[in-house]
Amino acid sequence: MLKKFLAGATTALLALGLVSLVAAPASAHTGDLDVTAVCNTQTHQYDFTAKLKIAQTSLNGSTHYKVGTSTFDHTPKQSDPTFSGAAIVSTNNPSTITLTTFSLPGSTTGYGPWVYAQTTFTDNYFVGSDGQLLQPLDGTCGDDTTKKITICHATASGSNPWVKQTPNVSSIIQGLGGHGSSGVNVDDIIPPFDYTQNGVVKHYDGNNWSAGGQQIWNNDCTQPGAPRGPTYTEAVCTATGQTGDATVTIPSGVTGAQYWIKSSNTGNTYATIAQGTTASFPAGTTVRVKVTPLSGYELSIKPVEFASHPFTNVASKCVQPVQPTVVQSTCTAPGEHGVPSYTIIATDHVTYKVGNSTVSGTKLVYGALPKTVTVTAVVSYGYILVGPSSFTLTFADPGDCLQDVSVTVGFENAICTAPSTSTDATYTLPDVKGVSYSVTINGVAADSSVGTHVVVPKNASIVVDVTADPGYRLTSPGHNTWSYTDPGACLVDAGVSTVPTFSQTACNVYVPGGITPAAYTLYAADHISYEVSTDNVTFAPKAVGTWNLDPGQHVWIHALADPGYILVGPGEWDFTSADLGVTCDYDATPATPAWVDAVCHDARPGHTHATYTVIAAEGVHYKVSTDLGATWTDATPGVVVKVAPDAVVWVQPIADPGYQLTDSSILKHEFVDPGNCELTIDYVQPTATDATCTEGDVTPGSYTLADVEHVTYNVRVNGVLTKNVAPGTYTADNGDHVVVTTVADKGWNFGDAGRTVKWIFDFVSDGLCAVSPVEATVTDQICTVGEFKQGVYTDGVVTIPSTTGVQYTLDGEDVDAGPHSVTPGDHIVAAIALENYKLADYTGPWTLTSKLAPVCGDLPSHPIVLPEIGDPQGCAATATFTLGNNLDVADAVIWTIDGQPANAGSHSIAVGTSVHVHAEPNGPVFGFTEDQQKDWTVAFTNAATCGDLKTLALTGGSLPTGLIGGGALLLVAGLSLLSVQMLRRRRDQV
Repeated sequence: MLKKFLAGATTALLALGLVSLVAAPASAHTGDLDVTAVCNTQTHQYDFTAKLKIAQTSLNGSTHYKVGTSTFDHTPKQSDPTFSGAAIVSTNNPSTITLTTFSLPGSTTGYGPWVYAQTTFTDNYFVGSDGQLLQPLDGTCGDDTTKKITICHATASGSNPWVKQTPNVSSIIQGLGGHGSSGVNVDDIIPPFDYTQNGVVKHYDGNNWSAGGQQIWNNDCTQPGAPRGPTYTEAVCTATGQTGDATVTIPSGVTGAQYWIKSSNTGNTYATIAQGTTASFPAGTTVRVKVTPLSGYELSIKPVEFASHPFTNVASKCVQPVQPTVVQSTCTAPGEHGVPSYTIIATDHVTYKVGNSTVSGTKLVYGALPKTVTVTAVVSYGYILVGPSSFTLTFADPGDCLQDVSVTVGFENAICTAPSTSTDATYTLPDVKGVSYSVTINGVAADSSVGTHVVVPKNASIVVDVTADPGYRLTSPGHNTWSYTDPGACLVDAGVSTVPTFSQTACNVYVPGGITPAAYTLYAADHISYEVSTDNVTFAPKAVGTWNLDPGQHVWIHALADPGYILVGPGEWDFTSADLGVTCDYDATPATPAWVDAVCHDARPGHTHATYTVIAAEGVHYKVSTDLGATWTDATPGVVVKVAPDAVVWVQPIADPGYQLTDSSILKHEFVDPGNCELTIDYVQPTATDATCTEGDVTPGSYTLADVEHVTYNVRVNGVLTKNVAPGTYTADNGDHVVVTTVADKGWNFGDAGRTVKWIFDFVSDGLCAVSPVEATVTDQICTVGEFKQGVYTDGVVTIPSTTGVQYTLDGEDVDAGPHSVTPGDHIVAAIALENYKLADYTGPWTLTSKLAPVCGDLPSHPIVLPEIGDPQGCAATATFTLGNNLDVADAVIWTIDGQPANAGSHSIAVGTSVHVHAEPNGPVFGFTEDQQKDWTVAFTNAATCGDLKTLALTGGSLPTGLIGGGALLLVAGLSLLSVQMLRRRRDQV
């Protein structure tokens, strides 16, 4: 057990591990646990290692470890599941195993954490160990004050004011050796750097680390001056006819300088290249380098362009010798081997020599092996050797070339293969190349040829000597002996595996009244036969099986072994049968039949069947009679037999052969008739509903037949009868006369109403929804004064109401509910019932009049037009009259004849008839005078003689002189008026 040292500082609990090993004897101690720590100068941490010394072991075991804290806990006394690790197997030799390694910060002080180990052996012996550092840590592992820093140390020399030096960190930060601002040489140039002291990372800001100081420091502590030239490296041979690249290396640390490079294979154009760069070029390339100052710098030599440098291409002089091929000596036959050789590979400009002799082609190597041959390659004058100049060829010794041969001589004892039969004793000499045989049997030379040979006698002794032929080496035994064993007569044991069994005379338990005779049974056994005698004198063979005996008979039995077999075990038996002298009939007890009287059903009319069932009983059969025993028939037990509700049945039991009845009485049963079994049921009255209408949905008339068990319906519709109508709802048309008869099924009734009830329904509704149309409303045309004081006319409006089930028409066209613009005049609104509706209290159609609006605003000036009507002209049954105007503009006047639109021009009129003519100006382009006549009646009373001119009868208005007499005057006056002024009139609305 290690000593326990208490540590000053605590550390965190580290990971757990497992190490498996081969443990010491259970009585041995596992050894000491050593903990060490070293400072890692790369990571600046303490690297810990815990090792356990293991003594020589003989039992397997496993060691687990745990890293604790700096405070001692306890030495392990028993297995702790918090310990873990991985298995390591150890030998029986003493050893030291590494339990774990871990690291702690370089600032750690004290003795570090305790490490504990527990070892358990296969015999469950347990040993605990512990350990800690023996010397405390001082926490300075992270310090790097000894590392070197490159500085420019100031001198008193005018030509060389700074020199490069590398003092350590400690001397810089302490001002020792004249470095640093606290020293005497405050002109030292020192870069800033970080360092660790006493485990703490610190920073040094530098000294004289200005732009100028950095320039001097970067220039190897010299002031910038003349630029340095590049370094050229020629290409070297790499293989026959091949070279690597030549290189140009640009110097580094030249402050304020920019280098440029160009080559013959890039068009001789300069390109910048960084300082310190090494550029590669193919052999034979010519390169040139120059340098220029950067902005703010000046070169001591201006400009600087270094001389061109042509690289030499020696590829054609590069020669690489080829290593000769080697053929080793190999065994060619048992005990023999071939001669090794080497082959020179011809190479241009190369001569190969062995010693002072030039060699070529293939050369045999004679003499004892192993041996070596050195081949030297000599290149021709002016060529460059690439690779090795000599090759050492090693020729191995193939050995004695003896071929190993192994022989296994086969010896087979004679064995029994069948009763009284055995195989031969043999020996077998295998056909193996490289050996010969010598054989003696009982000291006498025997057949030594390859193959299998019989040995006589079967218990002889044999010696077989095997000798290897020249060139062969026998690896198996050469002297082989064998003593054969004679199997003897080869008799085989045979026994009776199942001895004969015997049964005495007895009543047959399976056959009533029957007797089972005494018997014996002979069982088959391999290679065994039997002989039997009834007087123990004369025996006869008996086959395997069961054989009956007469009452009082005695039998003797012998078992016999087949030839080649010997009987083992019992082989003789005898037995005497008994004589019963008693009856073996069985008692039989008749069973009472199952009598079932007819009874009324609970839930349906009628009654159950009257039945009887004969019950089976062992040793009994039955006969049955239903006519007072006049006739009897066999009865089948278990079969249910139906009889009349008031029947009388007799059942007689009879004993079967081998049985005797315990009761032979005849069984009788009188069945009770249940009488009438009708049931009463309640009927459900059918329901009927006339056709109805709800919001346009028509429900037709219907009648419903309820679904009542044991009830059917007969329905007569308008005199047509349908029977057995299923329950449900059926539609009926308006005017249908329906008679429903409810009928109870057979065996059921409706009480006092009997088995039928009748119902009558008359359907009188068409089912349409009655709706009262609402009269539409109308507004007159209105005139309002517009923005420019002109009259603006707005049409009148017919407002169609919204009435469910009604479609309205306006002037014969279907229209939707709502306002509709109309021209001045009369308009017809009518109502039409929609599907599933009918009109009620309808007073239409309605004539609605929208009046023309009075003129308002300033009237625009338009041409005045005067309508003209010519009198009828004709002397036949029809005549023609003309419609026109004073302007001779066809569409200046809008004409209607009897309310129908008419164009200007000629129109026919029949004799004795008249027509109503109406004229309106085609505004707003044309207008009438305010007192212009607009309506005329044109009549054609009598046809005149052709050539006579009749006067037109005009009514409904007056003209100053009439169109015939004064038309010309009106036309002149109208044209004059048109030329003087424009009549102001209203503009009709479109």
